[in-house]
Amino acid sequence: MNPCVYFSDLPGDVLAEESITVADSAIGLTAATLAGKTWARITNGAQPIRMAFTADPTTSAGEYLAAYEFRVLGDANNIRKVRFIRASGTSSVINVQYGVY
Repeated sequence: MNPCVYFSDLPGDVLAEESITVADSAIGLTAATLAGKTWARITNGAQPIRMAFTADPTTSAGEYLAAYEFRVLGDANNIRKVRFIRASGTSSVINVQYGVY
C-alpha cells in the first residue's frame, strides 16, 4: 500500500488530529476526539501493528499494518469499534486525522 496520500485525497476536511502509542495492550481511539466524526485516517509509525473491529486484536490476530501504512475508516461505527495492538516487541505511534463527510 502506498503510504503517501495528499490532503486532497481525504474524504473531507480534517477537524481533529491525535497521536496514540500502540503498545502490548489493545487500545482504541480517543472517544472525546472521535465524537461526531464520520471518518478517520490512521497512519502507522515505525513498527508493525494489528487492528480489529469485533474483538481485541492480538500480536498474531487482526489486520496487519506494516510500518508507515495507513487506512481510512469511512464509518463512524467502525471508528468507535477499532482497536490496535503492537505486532512485535516494540510499540508504535499511530497518527490519526478525523473529519466529517
